[in-house]
Amino acid sequence: MYLMQSKYLRPMGLGEMLDASVRLYRKNFFALIGTQLPLTLFYLLYNSFSLYTLRMHVISFFGLFGYPHLDSLLYLLYLWRPPSDPLTSFLLQKNPHFIWIAFSLSVIYVLFVYPVTLAAVTKVASDSILERPSSAKNAYTFFAKRWWKPGLLNSMITGILVVLGSVSVVIVAVLLTSLGFDVITFVDLVLFLVVLLAGFFPFFFLWARFAVCYPVMVNEDTVGTTLKRSWSLVKGYTIKVFSAVILILLVSLVITFSSDAVGYILDSFPSALLLVCGTAAQALVIPLVNCTRVVIYFSLRARKEGFDLEKRVEQLQ
Repeated sequence: MYLMQSKYLRPMGLGEMLDASVRLYRKNFFALIGTQLPLTLFYLLYNSFSLYTLRMHVISFFGLFGYPHLDSLLYLLYLWRPPSDPLTSFLLQKNPHFIWIAFSLSVIYVLFVYPVTLAAVTKVASDSILERPSSAKNAYTFFAKRWWKPGLLNSMITGILVVLGSVSVVIVAVLLTSLGFDVITFVDLVLFLVVLLAGFFPFFFLWARFAVCYPVMVNEDTVGTTLKRSWSLVKGYTIKVFSAVILILLVSLVITFSSDAVGYILDSFPSALLLVCGTAAQALVIPLVNCTRVVIYFSLRARKEGFDLEKRVEQLQ
C-alpha cells in the first residue's frame, strides 16, 4: 500500500520537489550520513593536506559543488606552470612532491571515492522511496561488484563538463576583453554578470541535463546509455531541475563560506574554520542534494512514463 500512496512517486512542482527531498532526507538521516561518511573523511583528509601545505582556500569549493575533478585540473596547471605567489612557491620548494601526491589523491577522489559514495547515497534514497531495505551496508554491498560503473560514469561526465567549462571560460574572457571590461561602476558589474551568465549558459544547461545521471545508473543498472537517458528525462524541465538542485547547493555554499564573514569580522581568514564548515556541508548538506536528484528522477519518470501507475499495477497484480 505504501507505493500506491507514496508522495514521492508522482509528478511534482518545484516547491513539492524541495519539500519531498527534505522529508526523504529526514526519514533516512542516519543512513544517509553513514553512507556519506567515507567521502566526508576523504574530503577532510584531502582538504586538510591542501590547506596546510598550500593555504589554498578554493579547494573546498570544487568538492562541494560535486565536481572535485576541477582540483585535478588545478594541480595539472601547477605542474605545467608553478605559481608565482612567494609563499606558495616556498612551500612547494620545501615539499617538492606535494603536487604529485595531491594530484594522486584527487584522481582517487574522482575515479573511486566520490562516484562510489554518491552512487551508494543515491541507492539508499531510492530504496527508501521504493520501500526496499535501505541502509549503507546494502548500498555498498550492491556496488561491490559494480564499483567500476560509478567511476566510468563520473569520468564521462567529467570529460564533457571540463571541455565545455574550458570553452565557457574562453568565451567569457574574449567577451570581457573585447568590451574593455573594468569594474568601476554598477553598470560594469551588471555587464560582467550578464557576460558571465551568457558564457557559462551551455555549461549550466548541460549540468542540469545530467542532474539525474546517478539515479538512472542506480535504478536502471546502466552506464552506456545513462547520459542520453538523463538528457531525455530532464528535457522540457531543465529550468525546474536546475533551480531545485542549485537552491540546495546554495545552502551548502552558505555554510561553507560563512567562515568568510567570521574572517572579515576578525580581520583574518581562519583556514581551520573553512575546513570545518566545508566538512560539515559535505557531511550534512550534500546527501540532501542527492536526495533532491533522486526525487527529481522519480517525479520525471512519473510525469513522462507513468512510473507511479506502473507501480500501482504491479501491486494490484
